[in-house]
Amino acid sequence: MEEDWKPKVDMIFDSFEDAWKFWVDYGGKVGFGVRKQYTHHNKSGSIATCRFVCCKEGLRKPDKRDYKTINARPETKTGCKARLGLKNLCGKLIVHDFIEEHNHILHLQETTHMLSSQRKVSEVQCHQIDVADDAGLQQRKTFDLMSKQVGDSFKWLFEKFLEAHKQKTPQTVFTNQDQAMMKALAEVMPGAYHGLCTWHLMQNGIKYLGNLMKGKSHFLTDFQKCMYGYEDEEKFEEGWRTLLAKFDVEENAWLQRMYTMKEKWAYCHMKKTFSLGMRSTQISESVNAEIKGFTNVNLDIIKFFKRFEDVGEEKRYNELKCEYEARQKIPKLKNIYSNILKQVSELYTPTIFDIFQKG
Repeated sequence: MEEDWKPKVDMIFDSFEDAWKFWVDYGGKVGFGVRKQYTHHNKSGSIATCRFVCCKEGLRKPDKRDYKTINARPETKTGCKARLGLKNLCGKLIVHDFIEEHNHILHLQETTHMLSSQRKVSEVQCHQIDVADDAGLQQRKTFDLMSKQVGDSFKWLFEKFLEAHKQKTPQTVFTNQDQAMMKALAEVMPGAYHGLCTWHLMQNGIKYLGNLMKGKSHFLTDFQKCMYGYEDEEKFEEGWRTLLAKFDVEENAWLQRMYTMKEKWAYCHMKKTFSLGMRSTQISESVNAEIKGFTNVNLDIIKFFKRFEDVGEEKRYNELKCEYEARQKIPKLKNIYSNILKQVSELYTPTIFDIFQKG
């Protein structure tokens, strides 16, 4: 069946407004922003010819001051040739020119609403805004709630995680020192390597040994060295003994317990573990902090769920926004003649490419 939403030569529109709306809708379906390039009128004042283009048509004019710029603005135009040309035929507009191909990455359907040409609010959305919770609840609802810190709930959580990932067990899982969580993980995912979150370790170190960190004490620095600084197990053992003796904590119960789990947090024991450089669950902790920021013990369970969902959806929206920015803006190359930089800029996210280019 022919796609009637797709432009084609000889397609006829009753008015300029109809043609423009069609191009805007087409851009939304395909994943690109649109704009009007020109509109020419005849002597009677009617539109003789017009052209609609991709928002990335054209190129930014060179600026002689560019060499002075430290943080250059990303490029938004790529010289894209996609366009729709129309001419007047007996009072109507007929398509005489259509170029479909784009020279850039198109946007995902989940992010097309961020394009300036696609920003519109429906009557239903207006109603949702009008009836929003008086506490300021935002209109983003897609996050599945799965949190309840008891053993059975953790087991259920991990089982649902595997179900959602077609029973593919992750190679490595980082958690805090919650015993119920550790037990559930061992039951449900016995094949996964269980590591302890280094951020939680440091927080617990401050909690149990804060008296050793007063003044100009280097306890925290020495403890961090045991976590990250030794590649050789013998060097780690030597460093651990030195730490205990230096601060006279050989009998400290928390440190003794941590030593029995050294395979879960010491670098020398984890250097061959697949973790992509991650050693903490700090991202999830930032979510917890945001939830705590606008909840209190007086909320009923329904309002708590709504606010929890709101935080989750805000996170998802921010991810989509980053995805949109990565597709909409092209990083400025320090050396425009470098093929390597051009290739890498198309593969890396803007943030990682910026680090790569500065390095």
